[in-house]
Amino acid sequence: MNEKERSIEELLLENETLKAENKAARERIAALRAERDRITKREEKVRKRLARDLHDGPAQLLSAIVMSVQFAKQILTRTPEKLDKLREELEELEPLATKAIHQVQTMLFDLRPVTLETQGLAPALESYVKRLRLVDDFAVSLDVEDFSERLDAKAEAAIFSIVQEAVGNARKHAHASHLELGIARRDGNLVVTVCDDGQGFDVARVDRSYDQCGSLGLLNMRERAEMLNGEFSIESAVGQGTLVKLIVPLQADGGTDSGEGGG
Repeated sequence: MNEKERSIEELLLENETLKAENKAARERIAALRAERDRITKREEKVRKRLARDLHDGPAQLLSAIVMSVQFAKQILTRTPEKLDKLREELEELEPLATKAIHQVQTMLFDLRPVTLETQGLAPALESYVKRLRLVDDFAVSLDVEDFSERLDAKAEAAIFSIVQEAVGNARKHAHASHLELGIARRDGNLVVTVCDDGQGFDVARVDRSYDQCGSLGLLNMRERAEMLNGEFSIESAVGQGTLVKLIVPLQADGGTDSGEGGG
């Protein structure tokens, strides 16, 4: 065998090796996607069970507390000479119980936003903002621009989860007084933003240290954006608030250009 024939044979062997490696890589990716889908389905089952348990348990209990307080106040009103102190305590208890109900209802909505399933992304965000206004001290606003259609169910769920995560981070860490949510159709894309006027943070530092500090929220948002073939970004600086932005390509039929079906 001359040198030219050996070179051709080596190239053929290398090509076969690359093919085998590519096949193995595709199989690993397929396995990872299958595992991700399995975990997602299991997570959805858990969320639905938690939502059902919350509805059947504390939500109904808190409603009963409020009704009992209202009834006790009516009785006390008929006998004003007695138990004035109790009436004061009951009047303090009622708003607390009412706020607790709103909090539980918001938890239920977070776990399983039925409006998202039945009406779509824009109505779900509107409902979400209304609920936030009942339980949070800062102002929350929503701007919907040129968008009302339904998307693929998985896409709607992923986008809504990103918004929830961004809002949750703002509520827990930003110490903000105002939170602005936006959703708009622009140049064939769906642009979703969550902006707060809170204390902000060093994005690069958090990115560098997420393995140590457990910033799974940021990782989850980025992974969901990748599922949608979307662009995800965070703009923030200490003392300057935070802007979370998601840009998702829209198809002509109103769906999203997600990569779920690719091989």
